[in-house]
Amino acid sequence: MHQAVIKRYAFYFFVFYLGACGWILQSHYLCNSDVSWFVEASQRMLNGGTYSKDFFENNPPWILYFNIPAVLLGKIFGINQITALKIYIFSLIFISLGIANYLLERIFNHEDRILARLFLISLAVTFFIFPIYEFGQREHLLFVLSMPYILMMALRLQNVKINTDLAVVIGVLSGSVFILKPYFLAVLCLLEIYYAITKKSLKAWWRPEIFTIAGLLIFYMSIVLIRHQDYLHVVIPHVIHWVYLGATSSLSSLAENIWVDWSFFVALLYIATYSINRYKALSAVLMISLGGFLLSYFAQRTAYPYRILPAAALTLVIFMFFLGMYVTTAKKKLHVYCLMTLILFLFCLLDGYFQAVSYYIHDTPAAFFTEIFVIFSMLVFLLRNYGLVSSGSYLKTVVIPIGISYLFFMSSASFFDLSMQHTIVTCSLLILSFCIVVPISLKEKMSLLLITVLAILFVSAPLIDSLVKSNFAKLTKKKIDGFIAYLNQNARDQFVYIFSTSLIHSYPVLCYTINTQSASRLSGFWLLPGLIKQRYVPGYRNLDEQQVKDKNFMIEMAVEDIQSKKPKLLLFDDLTNKYMLYYGIRPNQSSNEQLIPIPYDFVTDFSKNEKFRNVLRNYRYLTTLKEDYAQKIEPFLYEFHVTYRRIPKDNEVLLDHGNKKLFLYLSRDGDLEIAIKETMATVARLKINAGQNGLSFQQISTIKNTLSRPGAQLNKNDREAILTMLGKRTLQIQFYRFKVYERNNVWLENRDSKA
Repeated sequence: MHQAVIKRYAFYFFVFYLGACGWILQSHYLCNSDVSWFVEASQRMLNGGTYSKDFFENNPPWILYFNIPAVLLGKIFGINQITALKIYIFSLIFISLGIANYLLERIFNHEDRILARLFLISLAVTFFIFPIYEFGQREHLLFVLSMPYILMMALRLQNVKINTDLAVVIGVLSGSVFILKPYFLAVLCLLEIYYAITKKSLKAWWRPEIFTIAGLLIFYMSIVLIRHQDYLHVVIPHVIHWVYLGATSSLSSLAENIWVDWSFFVALLYIATYSINRYKALSAVLMISLGGFLLSYFAQRTAYPYRILPAAALTLVIFMFFLGMYVTTAKKKLHVYCLMTLILFLFCLLDGYFQAVSYYIHDTPAAFFTEIFVIFSMLVFLLRNYGLVSSGSYLKTVVIPIGISYLFFMSSASFFDLSMQHTIVTCSLLILSFCIVVPISLKEKMSLLLITVLAILFVSAPLIDSLVKSNFAKLTKKKIDGFIAYLNQNARDQFVYIFSTSLIHSYPVLCYTINTQSASRLSGFWLLPGLIKQRYVPGYRNLDEQQVKDKNFMIEMAVEDIQSKKPKLLLFDDLTNKYMLYYGIRPNQSSNEQLIPIPYDFVTDFSKNEKFRNVLRNYRYLTTLKEDYAQKIEPFLYEFHVTYRRIPKDNEVLLDHGNKKLFLYLSRDGDLEIAIKETMATVARLKINAGQNGLSFQQISTIKNTLSRPGAQLNKNDREAILTMLGKRTLQIQFYRFKVYERNNVWLENRDSKA
């Protein structure tokens, strides 16, 4: 009994440890742009502001009310808005985990308590760590606070009675996120339809949590109708006309997200393992919820990374649950997991996934081997707790295989470099050595081998996703520090007005300054991409008059704010390729959509409005702020193209429907060059010289000869040498460019005195 209590407290300590890790990680990133702006808008609303006059925001009002506790927390205790927001969100996560833990203990049988704890740990990881920069986004909140409701539905399907007070609390938590966006109701509707069908009665909906959610929805609609008429009559018409035109993605591009593939794989896994599934009600509820999250993602028709977050996080949780359930079952079906491993292998090949994994293993080996350590530890932990292996040495079963493989990986790098063979050999050594040292029968070793392969292949996806997001989030914070320092030095306790289509340049930047405030009622010029793209989209050209009217409305909002707040500085985004300012074309029906940047200058375009010209006369150009960053090229994530006796044009190198391309060719001077493009950056043409990052004179000569002969093919070794060389080079990307205009107070005072 005493030992059981110690284990329970150790488990709770580990969950709190994950929370501490999440807090520390968030300290290395800036707060999410949308999240920080919503807190600012909530504060303006609490101060009596309205949608049309103080915060012109396209999102419905509920998120502003949802953030009120964070605003009040900051005011009462005198702490920074961002810190107050983090305390608020972390508190909600711990509440959700506490309820989830209570429900899981009732869902799982007593002998499966370890499986219940694995499930809760998976939730904790996806709540605290997995979101990275998207922490606090509405989709993150949806996943966190809807999980108690999802688990409660599993209990209800098992005919377990739920305490009324608990059901009301869960209704409040889940209802508060279901009404954040209309799309979020998809999960609620699908689960309730399934529940009513299962119970064969509409009376199944007469439950405390449903009454609570319905009450919240009615209360919310009443608030909108009474308090936020301007949102309905002023904001929504602009949203309908321009927002989705500016940001809409095609369904095919949305489907290319790797988490859609992984969700499909989990669905296949659910079907294949149904006969050995001992928690069918929970599995059904989780799969229906995953369908609801995916439906919400596709319905929004925008490829923002946070939109897929609930589906991605739940996919990871479901996989870990299925994996744990299979490891601990006595009736293993080996052929099923052979099939599933092959299917996942196929997904990896189709998505270029192995190339990406290979690149990241070599780029960040510590992260990869940490992942392996976690997987091996989890498998051994499950096997031991279910009495499937004897209590052998933990050092022997986990640490030694990883240590041997790591030493091999580091010592053999000079022989394999970045080749796929190096990755495959290292992973094979890892898996085989692990399966050999685990003290189980030969048949069980074969099963363990397949499970380990499946786990490594699957879990590497969130590892790579998190590494990419984390690295960029850290880079963003590092590079934005100079901008924050400039505002602190030149606009401390002052208003500024930032003209940009990217929200990050105003929020969260202003939250980290010394009381520098935005004079704008807009978070950023989110209307502008749609207004500009309108002329490039055939179906919207009939809106010319509406475009002129709404564009002037947007500019005159800026004029009113500048006249009212009299900001010291005006900062105009001067990036070559501005955020969301591009349009798509198809050269022919068989080709993918290509994204063409739209050149745009804020000062030139806004100055066509007479009122803005008059306001701008009160300001004089001061300086240009700029910051670039070196982006490491990830060669294995590109489609490799070779052109023979021809130089590829810039439009061939354009970002093609989400696929990255690089072209190898001979320049007019006979030099070996590569044309490459990252997202909306300009096309870079990199010259490849002999002796540069490992390429010999002989290799350069051989490749040149190949490219000069029509019909010749670049051999595998030369192709890999090129990719290896690219992996050691970087692209210079514009991070921000701002033309800064300063209000000349002395000149204004002289002019006013003369008047």
